[in-house]
Amino acid sequence: MKRFQRSLALLLAVFLLFGLAAPVSAAREVSVVLDGTPLTFDVAPQIVQGRTMVPVRGIFEALGAEVEWDSATRTVTATAENDDVITMVIGSTALTVNGTDFQMDAAPFTTGGRTLAPARFVAYAIGATVEWDPATWTVLLTSGGTRTLAQYNMSFRLADASGIEVHDFHLGNGEVIDWAGRPHAAPLAGVIAVPDTPGPHPLVVVLHGNALGGFDEDIHARVYSGFGYLVQQLAAEGYVAVSINVSIDYSIDYGESHWGSYAYAVFEQHLERLEQANDGQDADHGVDLAGMIDFDELHIIGHSRGGELADIFVRRDQAAGIDRIRSIIRLAPTVLPYWEDDDAPHPDIPVGIILPEFDGDVQFLDGQAVFDEVMAEARNQSILSLVFLRGANHNWFNSFITTDDAARFDSFAENYRLTRAEQEHFLAHYAAAFLAMTSGGRAPWGAFDVSLPQPVTMFGHDVIASTYVPGLRSVLATPAAGVPAATATGSATAAFYEQGWNADGFFNHPTVLGRQDPRLPLYDLQWTGTDGAVSFSLLNGNFAGHQALSIYVAMDSSNALNQNGQDQAFTVTLRDSAGAERSVIIPRGTGPLTWHPGEVEEWGGEYFWVGHMPLGDLRIPLMYFIGLDLSAITSLTISFDQTPSGAVMLSDVFLK
Repeated sequence: MKRFQRSLALLLAVFLLFGLAAPVSAAREVSVVLDGTPLTFDVAPQIVQGRTMVPVRGIFEALGAEVEWDSATRTVTATAENDDVITMVIGSTALTVNGTDFQMDAAPFTTGGRTLAPARFVAYAIGATVEWDPATWTVLLTSGGTRTLAQYNMSFRLADASGIEVHDFHLGNGEVIDWAGRPHAAPLAGVIAVPDTPGPHPLVVVLHGNALGGFDEDIHARVYSGFGYLVQQLAAEGYVAVSINVSIDYSIDYGESHWGSYAYAVFEQHLERLEQANDGQDADHGVDLAGMIDFDELHIIGHSRGGELADIFVRRDQAAGIDRIRSIIRLAPTVLPYWEDDDAPHPDIPVGIILPEFDGDVQFLDGQAVFDEVMAEARNQSILSLVFLRGANHNWFNSFITTDDAARFDSFAENYRLTRAEQEHFLAHYAAAFLAMTSGGRAPWGAFDVSLPQPVTMFGHDVIASTYVPGLRSVLATPAAGVPAATATGSATAAFYEQGWNADGFFNHPTVLGRQDPRLPLYDLQWTGTDGAVSFSLLNGNFAGHQALSIYVAMDSSNALNQNGQDQAFTVTLRDSAGAERSVIIPRGTGPLTWHPGEVEEWGGEYFWVGHMPLGDLRIPLMYFIGLDLSAITSLTISFDQTPSGAVMLSDVFLK
């Protein structure tokens, strides 16, 4: 059993409160209990499209509010005992509390003359906390109290791929030109699968990595076939999917490829042959492709060096004025000094990055630096999703590669490892979910939706998920002479490092060897009792217009103040200019606060931590702070009241 496995009951509870499940039958009666007392209504609560909808008037009045109904504008107005004014309009997802707008995940509706709205928003608006008891189908409301950040699994239901056939194809040789102008033959081979419905369909191209890990790659090796399972599943999801042979880019026998020039040339020649097949002129792929491909919807998935190539292809296209690649997924990517202008902005298209926890090949988890750079620059207008996949290794996403590259971690990680089948399961789900958003037009949800907490598991696997979205803004003040940005009280301490790699101890946030990184600043927060707290100065207290507060933080598993194998927890409190406060408990099991296995290792007289402790996106939707004046937040405090001792590293706090 995996260390990070979550209970099904917990996941179902959050599904029904957060609307993250498939539609659920409303045949079973839903109950509502307030402070231990069952409430009765003349219209029963309902489960609608996976969301628990409850009668607004009955709950507001039970909590002491006065409720008014304006039939002309179809508006519900409630005035709470503390004079908070809450309004919602039938058919609108806008919820207004004291003039501050929040977005609900479902619009209120009327039935039997009563207004029903999402349970969690009704509860939070009136200052209550809410839980779901899946055993009895009961909404549990508690007046007052401190809210707890929800934990849930991001799910995605795959289509049945059993009827999809994967075809091997060999189109003969193409040609690449080396730096000296000499031509070399390059095999045009791959595997392809197509949907069983008429086209045109988006095109997904998969790029494999360097299976041998050196410069003597066999250009005829069928490394590309190791993604046959992914090609098959994506075809079932409605994509023409092809995994192509790009091994010539990894072989020194043909002269060194310049910035992926060989692979890009092979890619272009494959696209040319696919265009011919799409026009009915080429039948060498083993399947009828006439009219099947929409070349305006091109997406790339790259593994390892192929993940680097995906980025290079976008840059090469942009340099040539070509606009055709809509999104890329970079799987355990290398990130070398790969481009003529290494300081050029990262491509501004949707990007997904997956980092395996126990990567024995790309051991510095290079893709983390890409995410950190995009976050630091905050200029991209497209989403960037980063997932740290717990227990995964580098190789087992590709079924052709047999080597277990993570064996070097087995002294401390053996009990945490994913199987090959589990890694393939994750990749198939993530790719399908990401493409459903970037190509299929599905609205962001789960890890991609900043109005929700980050999931603690995705598709049943433990993750630390982080997301960059446009409009991100840092709110922490930078320490200046005589103006401390963080004030510690009680048993807590707060040390600031302008460049995080100078921090004491063995904290190990991934970066890229030999490449400039953002040199992230770090606050080293430690505590030895439940009375400890750290308050932060804010650059700008206007949180209005944003959806979430994001704390970029990690548990420092190398610090003895953290109990071995135990996750951390703390409480986050915001205060507004009127002195009102709202607190949210961040419970054990929340991604960035989970324990990371590792050990200290000596090399060349120096000591290092083997294993990673990546900073992660601890995302708190601002709806948790309903009741505050979000345009006038004066302080943010982290109280270490949940565990007797601990240590975390915090880099920044953002609004999203």
